[in-house]
Amino acid sequence: MESCTSNSRKGKKLKKSISLRLKALQDEFLANGGEYKTYKLEELFTSENGDTDLQQKDLSEEGDIVVTSGVNNCGILGYSNVEAKVIKANTITIDMFGNVFYRDYPYKMVTHARVFALTFILKELNRLEGIYIATQLFYLSELFSYGNMASWKKVKDIKISLPTIANGEVAFDFMASLIRELEAERISELEAYLKITGFTDFKLKEPEIDAISLLQGGGYAPKTTKLKWKEFRIVDLFSLYKLAKLNPNDSKEFRTREATSENSIPAVVAKVGNNGIMYYVKPTDYETTKNKLVVIGDGAVASGLVYYQPDEFTILHNAYAIQLKDREGSEKLYLYLQATIQKAIFSFFGYENKPTWNKVKECVISLPTKEDGSIDYDYMESLIGAIQKQVIEKVVAYKDEVIAETRQIVQKLIIKQGKL
Repeated sequence: MESCTSNSRKGKKLKKSISLRLKALQDEFLANGGEYKTYKLEELFTSENGDTDLQQKDLSEEGDIVVTSGVNNCGILGYSNVEAKVIKANTITIDMFGNVFYRDYPYKMVTHARVFALTFILKELNRLEGIYIATQLFYLSELFSYGNMASWKKVKDIKISLPTIANGEVAFDFMASLIRELEAERISELEAYLKITGFTDFKLKEPEIDAISLLQGGGYAPKTTKLKWKEFRIVDLFSLYKLAKLNPNDSKEFRTREATSENSIPAVVAKVGNNGIMYYVKPTDYETTKNKLVVIGDGAVASGLVYYQPDEFTILHNAYAIQLKDREGSEKLYLYLQATIQKAIFSFFGYENKPTWNKVKECVISLPTKEDGSIDYDYMESLIGAIQKQVIEKVVAYKDEVIAETRQIVQKLIIKQGKL
Protein backbone atom coordinates (compact mmCIF):
# COMPACT_ATOMS: atom_id res chain seq x y z
CA MET A 1 0.00 0.00 0.00
CA GLU A 2 1.42 3.38 -0.98
CA SER A 3 1.46 6.07 1.66
CA CYS A 4 2.75 9.56 2.27
CA THR A 5 5.24 10.63 4.90
CA SER A 6 4.70 13.58 7.18
CA ASN A 7 6.98 16.55 6.65
CA SER A 8 6.88 17.22 10.37
CA ARG A 9 9.89 16.63 12.58
CA LYS A 10 8.04 13.88 14.39
CA GLY A 11 7.34 12.05 11.09
CA LYS A 12 11.00 12.15 10.08
CA LYS A 13 12.14 10.73 13.41
CA LEU A 14 9.65 7.91 13.11
CA LYS A 15 10.88 6.98 9.64
CA LYS A 16 14.50 7.12 10.78
CA SER A 17 13.90 4.85 13.78
CA ILE A 18 12.15 2.23 11.65
CA SER A 19 15.02 2.33 9.11
CA LEU A 20 17.41 1.68 11.98
CA ARG A 21 15.42 -1.42 12.91
CA LEU A 22 15.67 -2.66 9.33
CA LYS A 23 19.42 -2.06 9.38
CA ALA A 24 19.65 -3.94 12.69
CA LEU A 25 17.89 -6.94 11.12
CA GLN A 26 20.27 -6.83 8.17
CA ASP A 27 23.38 -6.54 10.37
CA GLU A 28 22.24 -9.42 12.58
CA PHE A 29 21.61 -11.63 9.54
CA LEU A 30 25.08 -10.99 8.11
CA ALA A 31 26.78 -11.35 11.51
CA ASN A 32 25.24 -14.81 11.89
CA GLY A 33 26.78 -16.02 8.64
CA GLY A 34 24.05 -14.99 6.24
CA GLU A 35 24.90 -13.78 2.76
CA TYR A 36 23.26 -12.78 -0.50
CA LYS A 37 23.47 -15.20 -3.41
CA THR A 38 22.46 -14.61 -7.02
CA TYR A 39 20.12 -16.97 -8.83
CA LYS A 40 18.89 -17.12 -12.40
CA LEU A 41 15.11 -17.00 -12.56
CA GLU A 42 15.03 -20.37 -14.31
CA GLU A 43 16.81 -21.85 -11.26
CA LEU A 44 13.99 -20.67 -9.01
CA PHE A 45 10.84 -20.78 -11.14
CA THR A 46 8.89 -22.63 -13.77
CA SER A 47 6.79 -20.60 -16.19
CA GLU A 48 3.35 -21.12 -17.70
CA ASN A 49 0.87 -19.20 -19.83
CA GLY A 50 -2.89 -19.11 -20.10
CA ASP A 51 -4.56 -21.42 -22.62
CA THR A 52 -7.60 -19.36 -23.61
CA ASP A 53 -7.78 -15.93 -25.22
CA LEU A 54 -10.26 -14.44 -22.75
CA GLN A 55 -11.87 -11.24 -24.04
CA GLN A 56 -13.97 -8.49 -22.52
CA LYS A 57 -17.10 -10.30 -23.73
CA ASP A 58 -16.12 -13.29 -21.56
CA LEU A 59 -16.21 -11.28 -18.32
CA SER A 60 -19.04 -11.65 -15.82
CA GLU A 61 -19.91 -10.84 -12.22
CA GLU A 62 -18.81 -14.30 -11.05
CA GLY A 63 -16.10 -16.86 -11.72
CA ASP A 64 -12.32 -16.84 -11.45
CA ILE A 65 -10.21 -13.69 -11.44
CA VAL A 66 -8.86 -12.82 -14.91
CA VAL A 67 -5.39 -11.27 -15.11
CA THR A 68 -4.10 -9.15 -17.99
CA SER A 69 -1.23 -6.73 -18.62
CA GLY A 70 -1.02 -3.38 -16.84
CA VAL A 71 -0.86 -1.97 -13.33
CA ASN A 72 -4.47 -0.78 -13.08
CA ASN A 73 -6.17 -2.83 -10.35
CA CYS A 74 -3.01 -4.97 -10.17
CA GLY A 75 -3.70 -6.21 -13.69
CA ILE A 76 -7.07 -7.71 -12.72
CA LEU A 77 -9.41 -7.39 -15.70
CA GLY A 78 -12.48 -8.89 -13.99
CA TYR A 79 -14.06 -12.32 -13.48
CA SER A 80 -15.01 -15.08 -15.89
CA ASN A 81 -16.77 -18.44 -15.85
CA VAL A 82 -15.42 -19.34 -19.29
CA GLU A 83 -13.47 -22.60 -19.16
CA ALA A 84 -9.74 -21.86 -19.09
CA LYS A 85 -6.60 -22.91 -17.26
CA VAL A 86 -6.56 -21.77 -13.62
CA ILE A 87 -3.16 -20.80 -12.23
CA LYS A 88 -2.73 -21.73 -8.60
CA ALA A 89 -2.35 -19.22 -5.79
CA ASN A 90 0.99 -18.03 -4.36
CA THR A 91 2.56 -17.42 -7.75
CA ILE A 92 4.03 -14.37 -9.48
CA THR A 93 2.93 -12.83 -12.77
CA ILE A 94 5.00 -10.82 -15.23
CA ASP A 95 3.29 -9.00 -18.09
CA MET A 96 4.62 -7.80 -21.41
CA PHE A 97 5.56 -4.41 -19.93
CA GLY A 98 7.59 -6.02 -17.12
CA ASN A 99 5.01 -5.32 -14.41
CA VAL A 100 5.34 -7.86 -11.59
CA PHE A 101 2.72 -8.95 -9.04
CA TYR A 102 2.60 -11.64 -6.37
CA ARG A 103 -0.85 -13.25 -6.29
CA ASP A 104 -2.16 -15.14 -3.26
CA TYR A 105 -5.30 -16.31 -5.09
CA PRO A 106 -6.02 -18.60 -8.08
CA TYR A 107 -6.60 -16.85 -11.40
CA LYS A 108 -6.86 -17.17 -15.17
CA MET A 109 -4.72 -15.26 -17.66
CA VAL A 110 -5.56 -13.73 -21.02
CA THR A 111 -3.27 -14.79 -23.85
CA HIS A 112 -3.41 -11.73 -26.12
CA ALA A 113 -1.71 -9.50 -23.50
CA ARG A 114 1.35 -11.74 -23.10
CA VAL A 115 1.21 -12.17 -19.33
CA PHE A 116 2.82 -15.28 -17.82
CA ALA A 117 3.00 -16.89 -14.37
CA LEU A 118 5.99 -18.05 -12.34
CA THR A 119 5.76 -20.89 -9.81
CA PHE A 120 8.54 -21.19 -7.22
CA ILE A 121 10.35 -24.52 -7.45
CA LEU A 122 11.70 -24.97 -3.92
CA LYS A 123 8.41 -24.58 -2.02
CA GLU A 124 5.03 -22.90 -2.11
CA LEU A 125 5.55 -19.25 -1.24
CA ASN A 126 3.57 -17.58 1.49
CA ARG A 127 2.46 -13.95 1.26
CA LEU A 128 5.54 -12.38 2.84
CA GLU A 129 7.99 -14.50 0.85
CA GLY A 130 6.10 -13.84 -2.38
CA ILE A 131 6.08 -10.10 -1.82
CA TYR A 132 9.82 -10.06 -1.06
CA ILE A 133 10.75 -11.96 -4.22
CA ALA A 134 8.35 -9.95 -6.39
CA THR A 135 9.98 -6.70 -5.23
CA GLN A 136 13.33 -7.98 -6.49
CA LEU A 137 11.79 -8.04 -9.97
CA PHE A 138 10.10 -4.63 -9.97
CA TYR A 139 12.93 -3.15 -12.06
CA LEU A 140 11.79 -5.26 -15.03
CA SER A 141 9.27 -2.54 -15.88
CA GLU A 142 12.26 -0.32 -16.71
CA LEU A 143 13.64 -2.88 -19.18
CA PHE A 144 10.52 -3.76 -21.15
CA SER A 145 7.86 -1.82 -23.06
CA TYR A 146 5.41 -2.18 -25.93
CA GLY A 147 8.34 -2.14 -28.38
CA ASN A 148 10.30 -4.70 -26.38
CA MET A 149 7.86 -7.00 -24.64
CA ALA A 150 8.85 -9.21 -21.73
CA SER A 151 8.66 -13.00 -22.13
CA TRP A 152 9.91 -16.01 -20.20
CA LYS A 153 12.57 -16.54 -22.87
CA LYS A 154 13.88 -13.02 -22.26
CA VAL A 155 13.78 -13.01 -18.44
CA LYS A 156 14.72 -16.60 -17.51
CA ASP A 157 18.45 -15.80 -17.46
CA ILE A 158 18.01 -12.60 -15.43
CA LYS A 159 19.58 -12.88 -11.98
CA ILE A 160 18.18 -11.78 -8.64
CA SER A 161 19.85 -11.70 -5.24
CA LEU A 162 18.25 -13.57 -2.34
CA PRO A 163 19.39 -13.88 1.31
CA THR A 164 20.95 -17.28 1.99
CA ILE A 165 21.96 -18.92 5.26
CA ALA A 166 25.21 -20.78 5.94
CA ASN A 167 23.98 -24.18 4.71
CA GLY A 168 23.12 -22.70 1.31
CA GLU A 169 19.36 -22.57 1.79
CA VAL A 170 17.31 -19.49 0.98
CA ALA A 171 16.62 -17.52 4.17
CA PHE A 172 12.84 -17.41 3.98
CA ASP A 173 12.41 -16.40 7.65
CA PHE A 174 14.68 -13.40 7.14
CA MET A 175 12.77 -12.32 4.03
CA ALA A 176 9.51 -12.47 5.99
CA SER A 177 10.95 -10.42 8.86
CA LEU A 178 12.08 -7.68 6.47
CA ILE A 179 8.65 -7.46 4.84
CA ARG A 180 6.99 -7.26 8.27
CA GLU A 181 9.20 -4.32 9.17
CA LEU A 182 8.52 -2.59 5.85
CA GLU A 183 4.79 -3.07 6.34
CA ALA A 184 5.09 -1.60 9.83
CA GLU A 185 6.87 1.42 8.30
CA ARG A 186 4.14 1.93 5.71
CA ILE A 187 1.40 1.57 8.30
CA SER A 188 3.06 4.12 10.57
CA GLU A 189 3.39 6.56 7.69
CA LEU A 190 -0.23 5.91 6.71
CA GLU A 191 -1.37 6.60 10.27
CA ALA A 192 0.48 9.92 10.27
CA TYR A 193 -0.91 10.81 6.81
CA LEU A 194 -4.50 10.08 7.83
CA LYS A 195 -4.14 12.31 10.88
CA ILE A 196 -2.59 15.20 8.95
CA THR A 197 -5.20 15.11 6.16
CA GLY A 198 -8.11 14.65 8.53
CA PHE A 199 -9.09 11.35 6.94
CA THR A 200 -9.47 9.78 10.35
CA ASP A 201 -12.90 11.44 10.40
CA PHE A 202 -14.98 9.16 8.20
CA LYS A 203 -18.38 9.86 9.75
CA LEU A 204 -20.99 10.20 7.02
CA LYS A 205 -22.90 13.47 6.73
CA GLU A 206 -26.67 13.47 6.19
CA PRO A 207 -26.56 13.89 2.36
CA GLU A 208 -24.01 11.05 2.17
CA ILE A 209 -26.19 8.79 4.35
CA ASP A 210 -29.12 9.57 2.08
CA ALA A 211 -27.05 8.83 -1.03
CA ILE A 212 -25.98 5.40 0.23
CA SER A 213 -29.51 4.62 1.38
CA LEU A 214 -30.96 5.52 -2.00
CA LEU A 215 -28.38 3.39 -3.79
CA GLN A 216 -29.30 0.41 -1.63
CA GLY A 217 -32.98 0.96 -2.39
CA GLY A 218 -34.46 1.53 1.03
CA GLY A 219 -34.54 3.45 4.29
CA TYR A 220 -35.00 6.84 2.69
CA ALA A 221 -34.45 9.83 4.89
CA PRO A 222 -37.49 12.13 5.41
CA LYS A 223 -35.95 14.93 3.33
CA THR A 224 -35.03 12.67 0.43
CA THR A 225 -37.22 11.83 -2.54
CA LYS A 226 -36.79 8.46 -4.23
CA LEU A 227 -34.35 8.63 -7.13
CA LYS A 228 -35.40 8.20 -10.71
CA TRP A 229 -33.00 7.13 -13.45
CA LYS A 230 -32.94 8.47 -16.97
CA GLU A 231 -30.82 7.71 -20.03
CA PHE A 232 -28.78 10.44 -21.71
CA ARG A 233 -26.67 10.45 -24.83
CA ILE A 234 -23.06 11.20 -23.97
CA VAL A 235 -22.91 13.90 -26.66
CA ASP A 236 -25.82 15.74 -25.00
CA LEU A 237 -23.75 16.14 -21.82
CA PHE A 238 -20.14 16.21 -23.02
CA SER A 239 -18.09 17.94 -25.70
CA LEU A 240 -14.76 16.95 -27.20
CA TYR A 241 -11.80 18.99 -25.92
CA LYS A 242 -9.00 19.08 -28.49
CA LEU A 243 -5.32 19.41 -27.55
CA ALA A 244 -2.87 20.46 -30.25
CA LYS A 245 0.80 19.59 -30.72
CA LEU A 246 2.74 22.88 -30.60
CA ASN A 247 6.20 21.62 -31.51
CA PRO A 248 6.26 19.68 -34.80
CA ASN A 249 9.79 18.49 -34.04
CA ASP A 250 8.78 16.64 -30.87
CA SER A 251 9.52 12.91 -31.03
CA LYS A 252 10.11 10.01 -28.67
CA GLU A 253 13.71 10.94 -27.90
CA PHE A 254 12.55 14.24 -26.37
CA ARG A 255 10.11 12.53 -23.96
CA THR A 256 10.98 11.05 -20.57
CA ARG A 257 9.43 8.25 -18.50
CA GLU A 258 9.80 10.27 -15.29
CA ALA A 259 8.94 13.90 -14.61
CA THR A 260 11.89 16.31 -14.78
CA SER A 261 12.27 20.06 -14.36
CA GLU A 262 12.16 20.37 -18.15
CA ASN A 263 9.65 17.63 -18.98
CA SER A 264 6.99 18.33 -16.38
CA ILE A 265 3.71 17.63 -18.22
CA PRO A 266 2.16 14.13 -17.92
CA ALA A 267 1.30 12.75 -21.37
CA VAL A 268 -1.47 10.20 -21.95
CA VAL A 269 -1.35 7.31 -24.44
CA ALA A 270 -3.25 4.02 -24.84
CA LYS A 271 -2.08 2.62 -21.51
CA VAL A 272 -3.68 0.52 -18.78
CA GLY A 273 -3.12 2.03 -15.34
CA ASN A 274 -1.38 5.17 -14.06
CA ASN A 275 -4.24 7.25 -15.51
CA GLY A 276 -2.96 6.41 -18.99
CA ILE A 277 0.23 8.40 -18.37
CA MET A 278 3.38 6.92 -19.91
CA TYR A 279 5.60 9.92 -20.73
CA TYR A 280 6.40 13.46 -19.63
CA VAL A 281 6.88 16.30 -22.13
CA LYS A 282 7.80 19.96 -22.20
CA PRO A 283 4.94 22.42 -21.51
CA THR A 284 5.89 24.31 -24.68
CA ASP A 285 5.50 21.26 -26.93
CA TYR A 286 1.80 20.52 -26.40
CA GLU A 287 -1.39 22.26 -25.39
CA THR A 288 -2.46 21.21 -21.91
CA THR A 289 -5.60 21.17 -19.80
CA LYS A 290 -6.88 19.78 -16.50
CA ASN A 291 -10.04 18.61 -14.79
CA LYS A 292 -11.20 16.54 -17.77
CA LEU A 293 -12.14 12.95 -18.56
CA VAL A 294 -9.92 11.02 -20.97
CA VAL A 295 -11.18 8.14 -23.10
CA ILE A 296 -8.62 5.63 -24.40
CA GLY A 297 -9.50 5.14 -28.06
CA ASP A 298 -7.20 2.27 -29.05
CA GLY A 299 -5.20 -0.68 -27.73
CA ALA A 300 -5.80 -4.41 -27.32
CA VAL A 301 -6.36 -4.04 -23.58
CA ALA A 302 -6.90 -0.33 -22.91
CA SER A 303 -9.65 0.47 -25.45
CA GLY A 304 -12.64 1.96 -23.67
CA LEU A 305 -10.93 2.78 -20.39
CA VAL A 306 -11.86 6.19 -18.98
CA TYR A 307 -9.63 8.23 -16.68
CA TYR A 308 -10.26 11.38 -14.68
CA GLN A 309 -7.35 13.83 -14.94
CA PRO A 310 -7.53 16.40 -12.11
CA ASP A 311 -4.13 17.98 -12.84
CA GLU A 312 -2.51 19.53 -15.90
CA PHE A 313 -1.87 16.98 -18.68
CA THR A 314 -1.71 16.50 -22.42
CA ILE A 315 -2.43 13.66 -24.87
CA LEU A 316 0.10 12.15 -27.26
CA HIS A 317 -2.04 9.68 -29.20
CA ASN A 318 -4.83 7.07 -29.11
CA ALA A 319 -6.92 8.99 -26.59
CA TYR A 320 -9.11 12.08 -26.35
CA ALA A 321 -10.41 14.44 -23.66
CA ILE A 322 -14.05 15.31 -22.98
CA GLN A 323 -15.66 17.83 -20.66
CA LEU A 324 -19.14 18.63 -19.34
CA LYS A 325 -20.97 21.18 -21.46
CA ASP A 326 -23.00 23.03 -18.86
CA ARG A 327 -20.73 23.16 -15.79
CA GLU A 328 -17.21 22.94 -14.39
CA GLY A 329 -17.27 19.46 -12.94
CA SER A 330 -15.90 18.82 -9.47
CA GLU A 331 -13.54 15.93 -8.74
CA LYS A 332 -16.30 13.86 -7.14
CA LEU A 333 -18.69 14.50 -10.00
CA TYR A 334 -16.14 13.53 -12.63
CA LEU A 335 -15.22 10.37 -10.68
CA TYR A 336 -18.88 9.34 -10.76
CA LEU A 337 -19.18 10.08 -14.49
CA GLN A 338 -15.85 8.37 -15.25
CA ALA A 339 -17.10 5.11 -13.75
CA THR A 340 -20.49 5.46 -15.45
CA ILE A 341 -19.08 6.07 -18.94
CA GLN A 342 -16.48 3.31 -18.64
CA LYS A 343 -19.17 0.85 -17.59
CA ALA A 344 -21.19 1.81 -20.65
CA ILE A 345 -18.42 1.52 -23.26
CA PHE A 346 -15.60 -0.73 -22.02
CA SER A 347 -17.26 -4.09 -22.72
CA PHE A 348 -18.81 -2.86 -25.97
CA PHE A 349 -15.67 -1.59 -27.73
CA GLY A 350 -12.25 -3.16 -28.28
CA TYR A 351 -9.26 -3.32 -30.59
CA GLU A 352 -11.37 -4.40 -33.57
CA ASN A 353 -14.11 -1.86 -32.80
CA LYS A 354 -12.32 1.18 -31.52
CA PRO A 355 -14.15 3.62 -29.18
CA THR A 356 -13.71 6.76 -31.29
CA TRP A 357 -15.54 9.93 -30.25
CA ASN A 358 -17.92 9.61 -33.21
CA LYS A 359 -19.05 6.23 -31.82
CA VAL A 360 -18.87 6.93 -28.09
CA LYS A 361 -20.81 10.19 -28.26
CA GLU A 362 -23.91 8.28 -29.40
CA CYS A 363 -23.77 5.84 -26.47
CA VAL A 364 -26.19 6.34 -23.60
CA ILE A 365 -25.55 6.42 -19.87
CA SER A 366 -28.06 6.15 -17.05
CA LEU A 367 -27.97 8.97 -14.51
CA PRO A 368 -29.99 9.84 -11.39
CA THR A 369 -32.54 12.60 -11.81
CA LYS A 370 -34.70 14.81 -9.60
CA GLU A 371 -38.47 14.94 -9.60
CA ASP A 372 -38.42 17.60 -12.34
CA GLY A 373 -36.31 15.35 -14.59
CA SER A 374 -33.07 17.33 -14.25
CA ILE A 375 -29.84 15.49 -13.51
CA ASP A 376 -29.14 15.18 -9.78
CA TYR A 377 -25.49 16.23 -9.71
CA ASP A 378 -25.60 16.79 -5.95
CA TYR A 379 -26.54 13.14 -5.42
CA MET A 380 -23.57 11.97 -7.51
CA GLU A 381 -21.15 14.06 -5.45
CA SER A 382 -22.66 12.90 -2.15
CA LEU A 383 -22.47 9.26 -3.23
CA ILE A 384 -18.78 9.51 -4.18
CA GLY A 385 -18.07 11.31 -0.90
CA ALA A 386 -19.79 8.52 1.03
CA ILE A 387 -17.90 5.80 -0.86
CA GLN A 388 -14.59 7.57 -0.23
CA LYS A 389 -15.30 7.69 3.50
CA GLN A 390 -16.31 4.02 3.56
CA VAL A 391 -13.05 3.09 1.85
CA ILE A 392 -11.09 5.23 4.30
CA GLU A 393 -12.89 3.52 7.16
CA LYS A 394 -11.73 0.14 5.83
CA VAL A 395 -8.18 1.45 5.41
CA VAL A 396 -8.17 2.70 9.01
CA ALA A 397 -9.51 -0.67 10.21
CA TYR A 398 -6.78 -2.46 8.25
CA LYS A 399 -4.17 -0.11 9.68
CA ASP A 400 -5.35 -0.74 13.24
CA GLU A 401 -5.37 -4.49 12.66
CA VAL A 402 -1.80 -4.52 11.34
CA ILE A 403 -0.56 -2.31 14.16
CA ALA A 404 -2.13 -4.64 16.73
CA GLU A 405 -0.62 -7.67 15.00
CA THR A 406 2.81 -5.99 14.87
CA ARG A 407 2.68 -5.22 18.58
CA GLN A 408 1.85 -8.85 19.34
CA ILE A 409 4.79 -10.06 17.24
CA VAL A 410 7.17 -7.63 18.93
CA GLN A 411 5.94 -8.66 22.38
CA LYS A 412 6.44 -12.36 21.55
CA LEU A 413 9.98 -11.66 20.33
CA ILE A 414 10.81 -9.75 23.50
CA ILE A 415 9.47 -12.57 25.66
CA LYS A 416 11.39 -15.12 23.59
CA GLN A 417 14.62 -13.22 24.05
CA GLY A 418 14.06 -13.06 27.83
CA LYS A 419 13.90 -9.28 27.93
CA LEU A 420 10.52 -9.05 29.61
